[in-house]
Amino acid sequence: MIVKKLAGQTFVYGLSTIIPKVINYLLAPYLTYIALEKGDFGVMSYFYAIIPFAFSFLLIGMESAFFRFVGKGDSNKVKQDVFNSVWTTSIILSSVFLSLVLLFKNKIYNFIDDDFAPSIIWLVALIIVADVASSIPFAKLREQEKPLRFSLIKTLSVVVNVIFVIFFYSVLPLVKDNVIFSWMWIDNYGCGYVFISNLIASIASFLLIVPTLKGARLHINFPLLKTILLFSIPLFIGGFTGTANEFLDRFFLKELLPVGESWAQLGVYTATLKITAVMIIFTQMYRYAAEPLFLAKMKKEDFKSGNADAMTFFVIVSIIIFLGITLYIDIFKYLIAPEYRSGISLVPIMLMSGAFMGIFLNLNFWYKYVEKTHFAIIITGAGLIVSIAINMWLIPVLGLKGAALAKLASTFFMVVLSFYLNQKYYPIPYKISKILMYVLLAAIIFFAAKYIEIQNIWLNYTFRTFLLLSFVTYAIKKEKILLLLKRK
Repeated sequence: MIVKKLAGQTFVYGLSTIIPKVINYLLAPYLTYIALEKGDFGVMSYFYAIIPFAFSFLLIGMESAFFRFVGKGDSNKVKQDVFNSVWTTSIILSSVFLSLVLLFKNKIYNFIDDDFAPSIIWLVALIIVADVASSIPFAKLREQEKPLRFSLIKTLSVVVNVIFVIFFYSVLPLVKDNVIFSWMWIDNYGCGYVFISNLIASIASFLLIVPTLKGARLHINFPLLKTILLFSIPLFIGGFTGTANEFLDRFFLKELLPVGESWAQLGVYTATLKITAVMIIFTQMYRYAAEPLFLAKMKKEDFKSGNADAMTFFVIVSIIIFLGITLYIDIFKYLIAPEYRSGISLVPIMLMSGAFMGIFLNLNFWYKYVEKTHFAIIITGAGLIVSIAINMWLIPVLGLKGAALAKLASTFFMVVLSFYLNQKYYPIPYKISKILMYVLLAAIIFFAAKYIEIQNIWLNYTFRTFLLLSFVTYAIKKEKILLLLKRK
């Protein structure tokens, strides 16, 4: 049963995603309460928005191409050739990127034109290079269905990151005058130590994963690479515009908000996003499990029925996450310090955007499966245009809420367009009426909790818990989820 396998794989990959992300989740209160000022948090968020752009650019869609061409490979030699060619290409591109950043780092700093440590630029570049070098090896573990090894390495990497963040911000200031540690201390370094910690973790991750891959070597089969690139380059263009769409709000906030408060407001915006991280975590878990399953393992009819069932599964879980956070927002707000909570009303909008991004991910598998990857450019390009237009229109008027609404509008538009193209060119029988029923039920629960006022806090939470459990129980019975998971 595809849903059962997908649920199982999603759960196991969740170990690599939930555990590290929960640990990182706990970094949000640490960074906002203890380590960073709002401006420093904004600088950190700005550069963490740059990383996915560069990551997408350097991989040029080859991660998805790897799954597709390994799945088509008729021998271990061909599969190894695919891996070696893709991995070597990504390492060459990232090496060129690093050289260019180091050569032009001063010009890059002057272009950004703000008050932060210049060394952050090359630290971010090194993080990108290390993560790109690890990406295809991690993809190979997913293709080989070795989620536990994948999970262990990812978790260890995050633990290393957290340990060093805490060391640099809580321990080092106490021992900075000691001759052993004094060389590590940099005055007024702001968020710089966050990036140093990340770099250490990224290098550790790379060192841990490479020895696990037998037969890997730096080699390119150029005829094969040409075929791979014909498949991957449209995905790269679509992925790059999609990534731009996902993170452009932060750039617009910095540029369109009044000078002197943009970094602080960006800090508030991205701290609020931390509350919605559970939705992002689930989407990533789902992608880790679904991508190799749909692109490398399935025949046509299994793909169609499996993708349709998976969509319903994804929507149900996304709704549970949405309700689980919004119904208890008075508790989740304590994840960030009080001075960051002015953006708390944006949480429902941000959660809906995250859910639409996951739906969009599930809708994308069809054109990758049939190798019509030019649709990626059309869909994400259109979404990017919507995002730019609404950000420029609403941020000067509504501030942070304008950016959140722009992301919601863009992701919704991409879902609608992707669904339309799917039904026109490769129709998959998604259970639309059933999905809309779940969405309607979730809306009723959300507004009931919002507008039915219960003064007693314990009775209020009891009422909200009843609403949430009612939805979960209904979904389990409606979809016969327990029977599906027991079925062999």
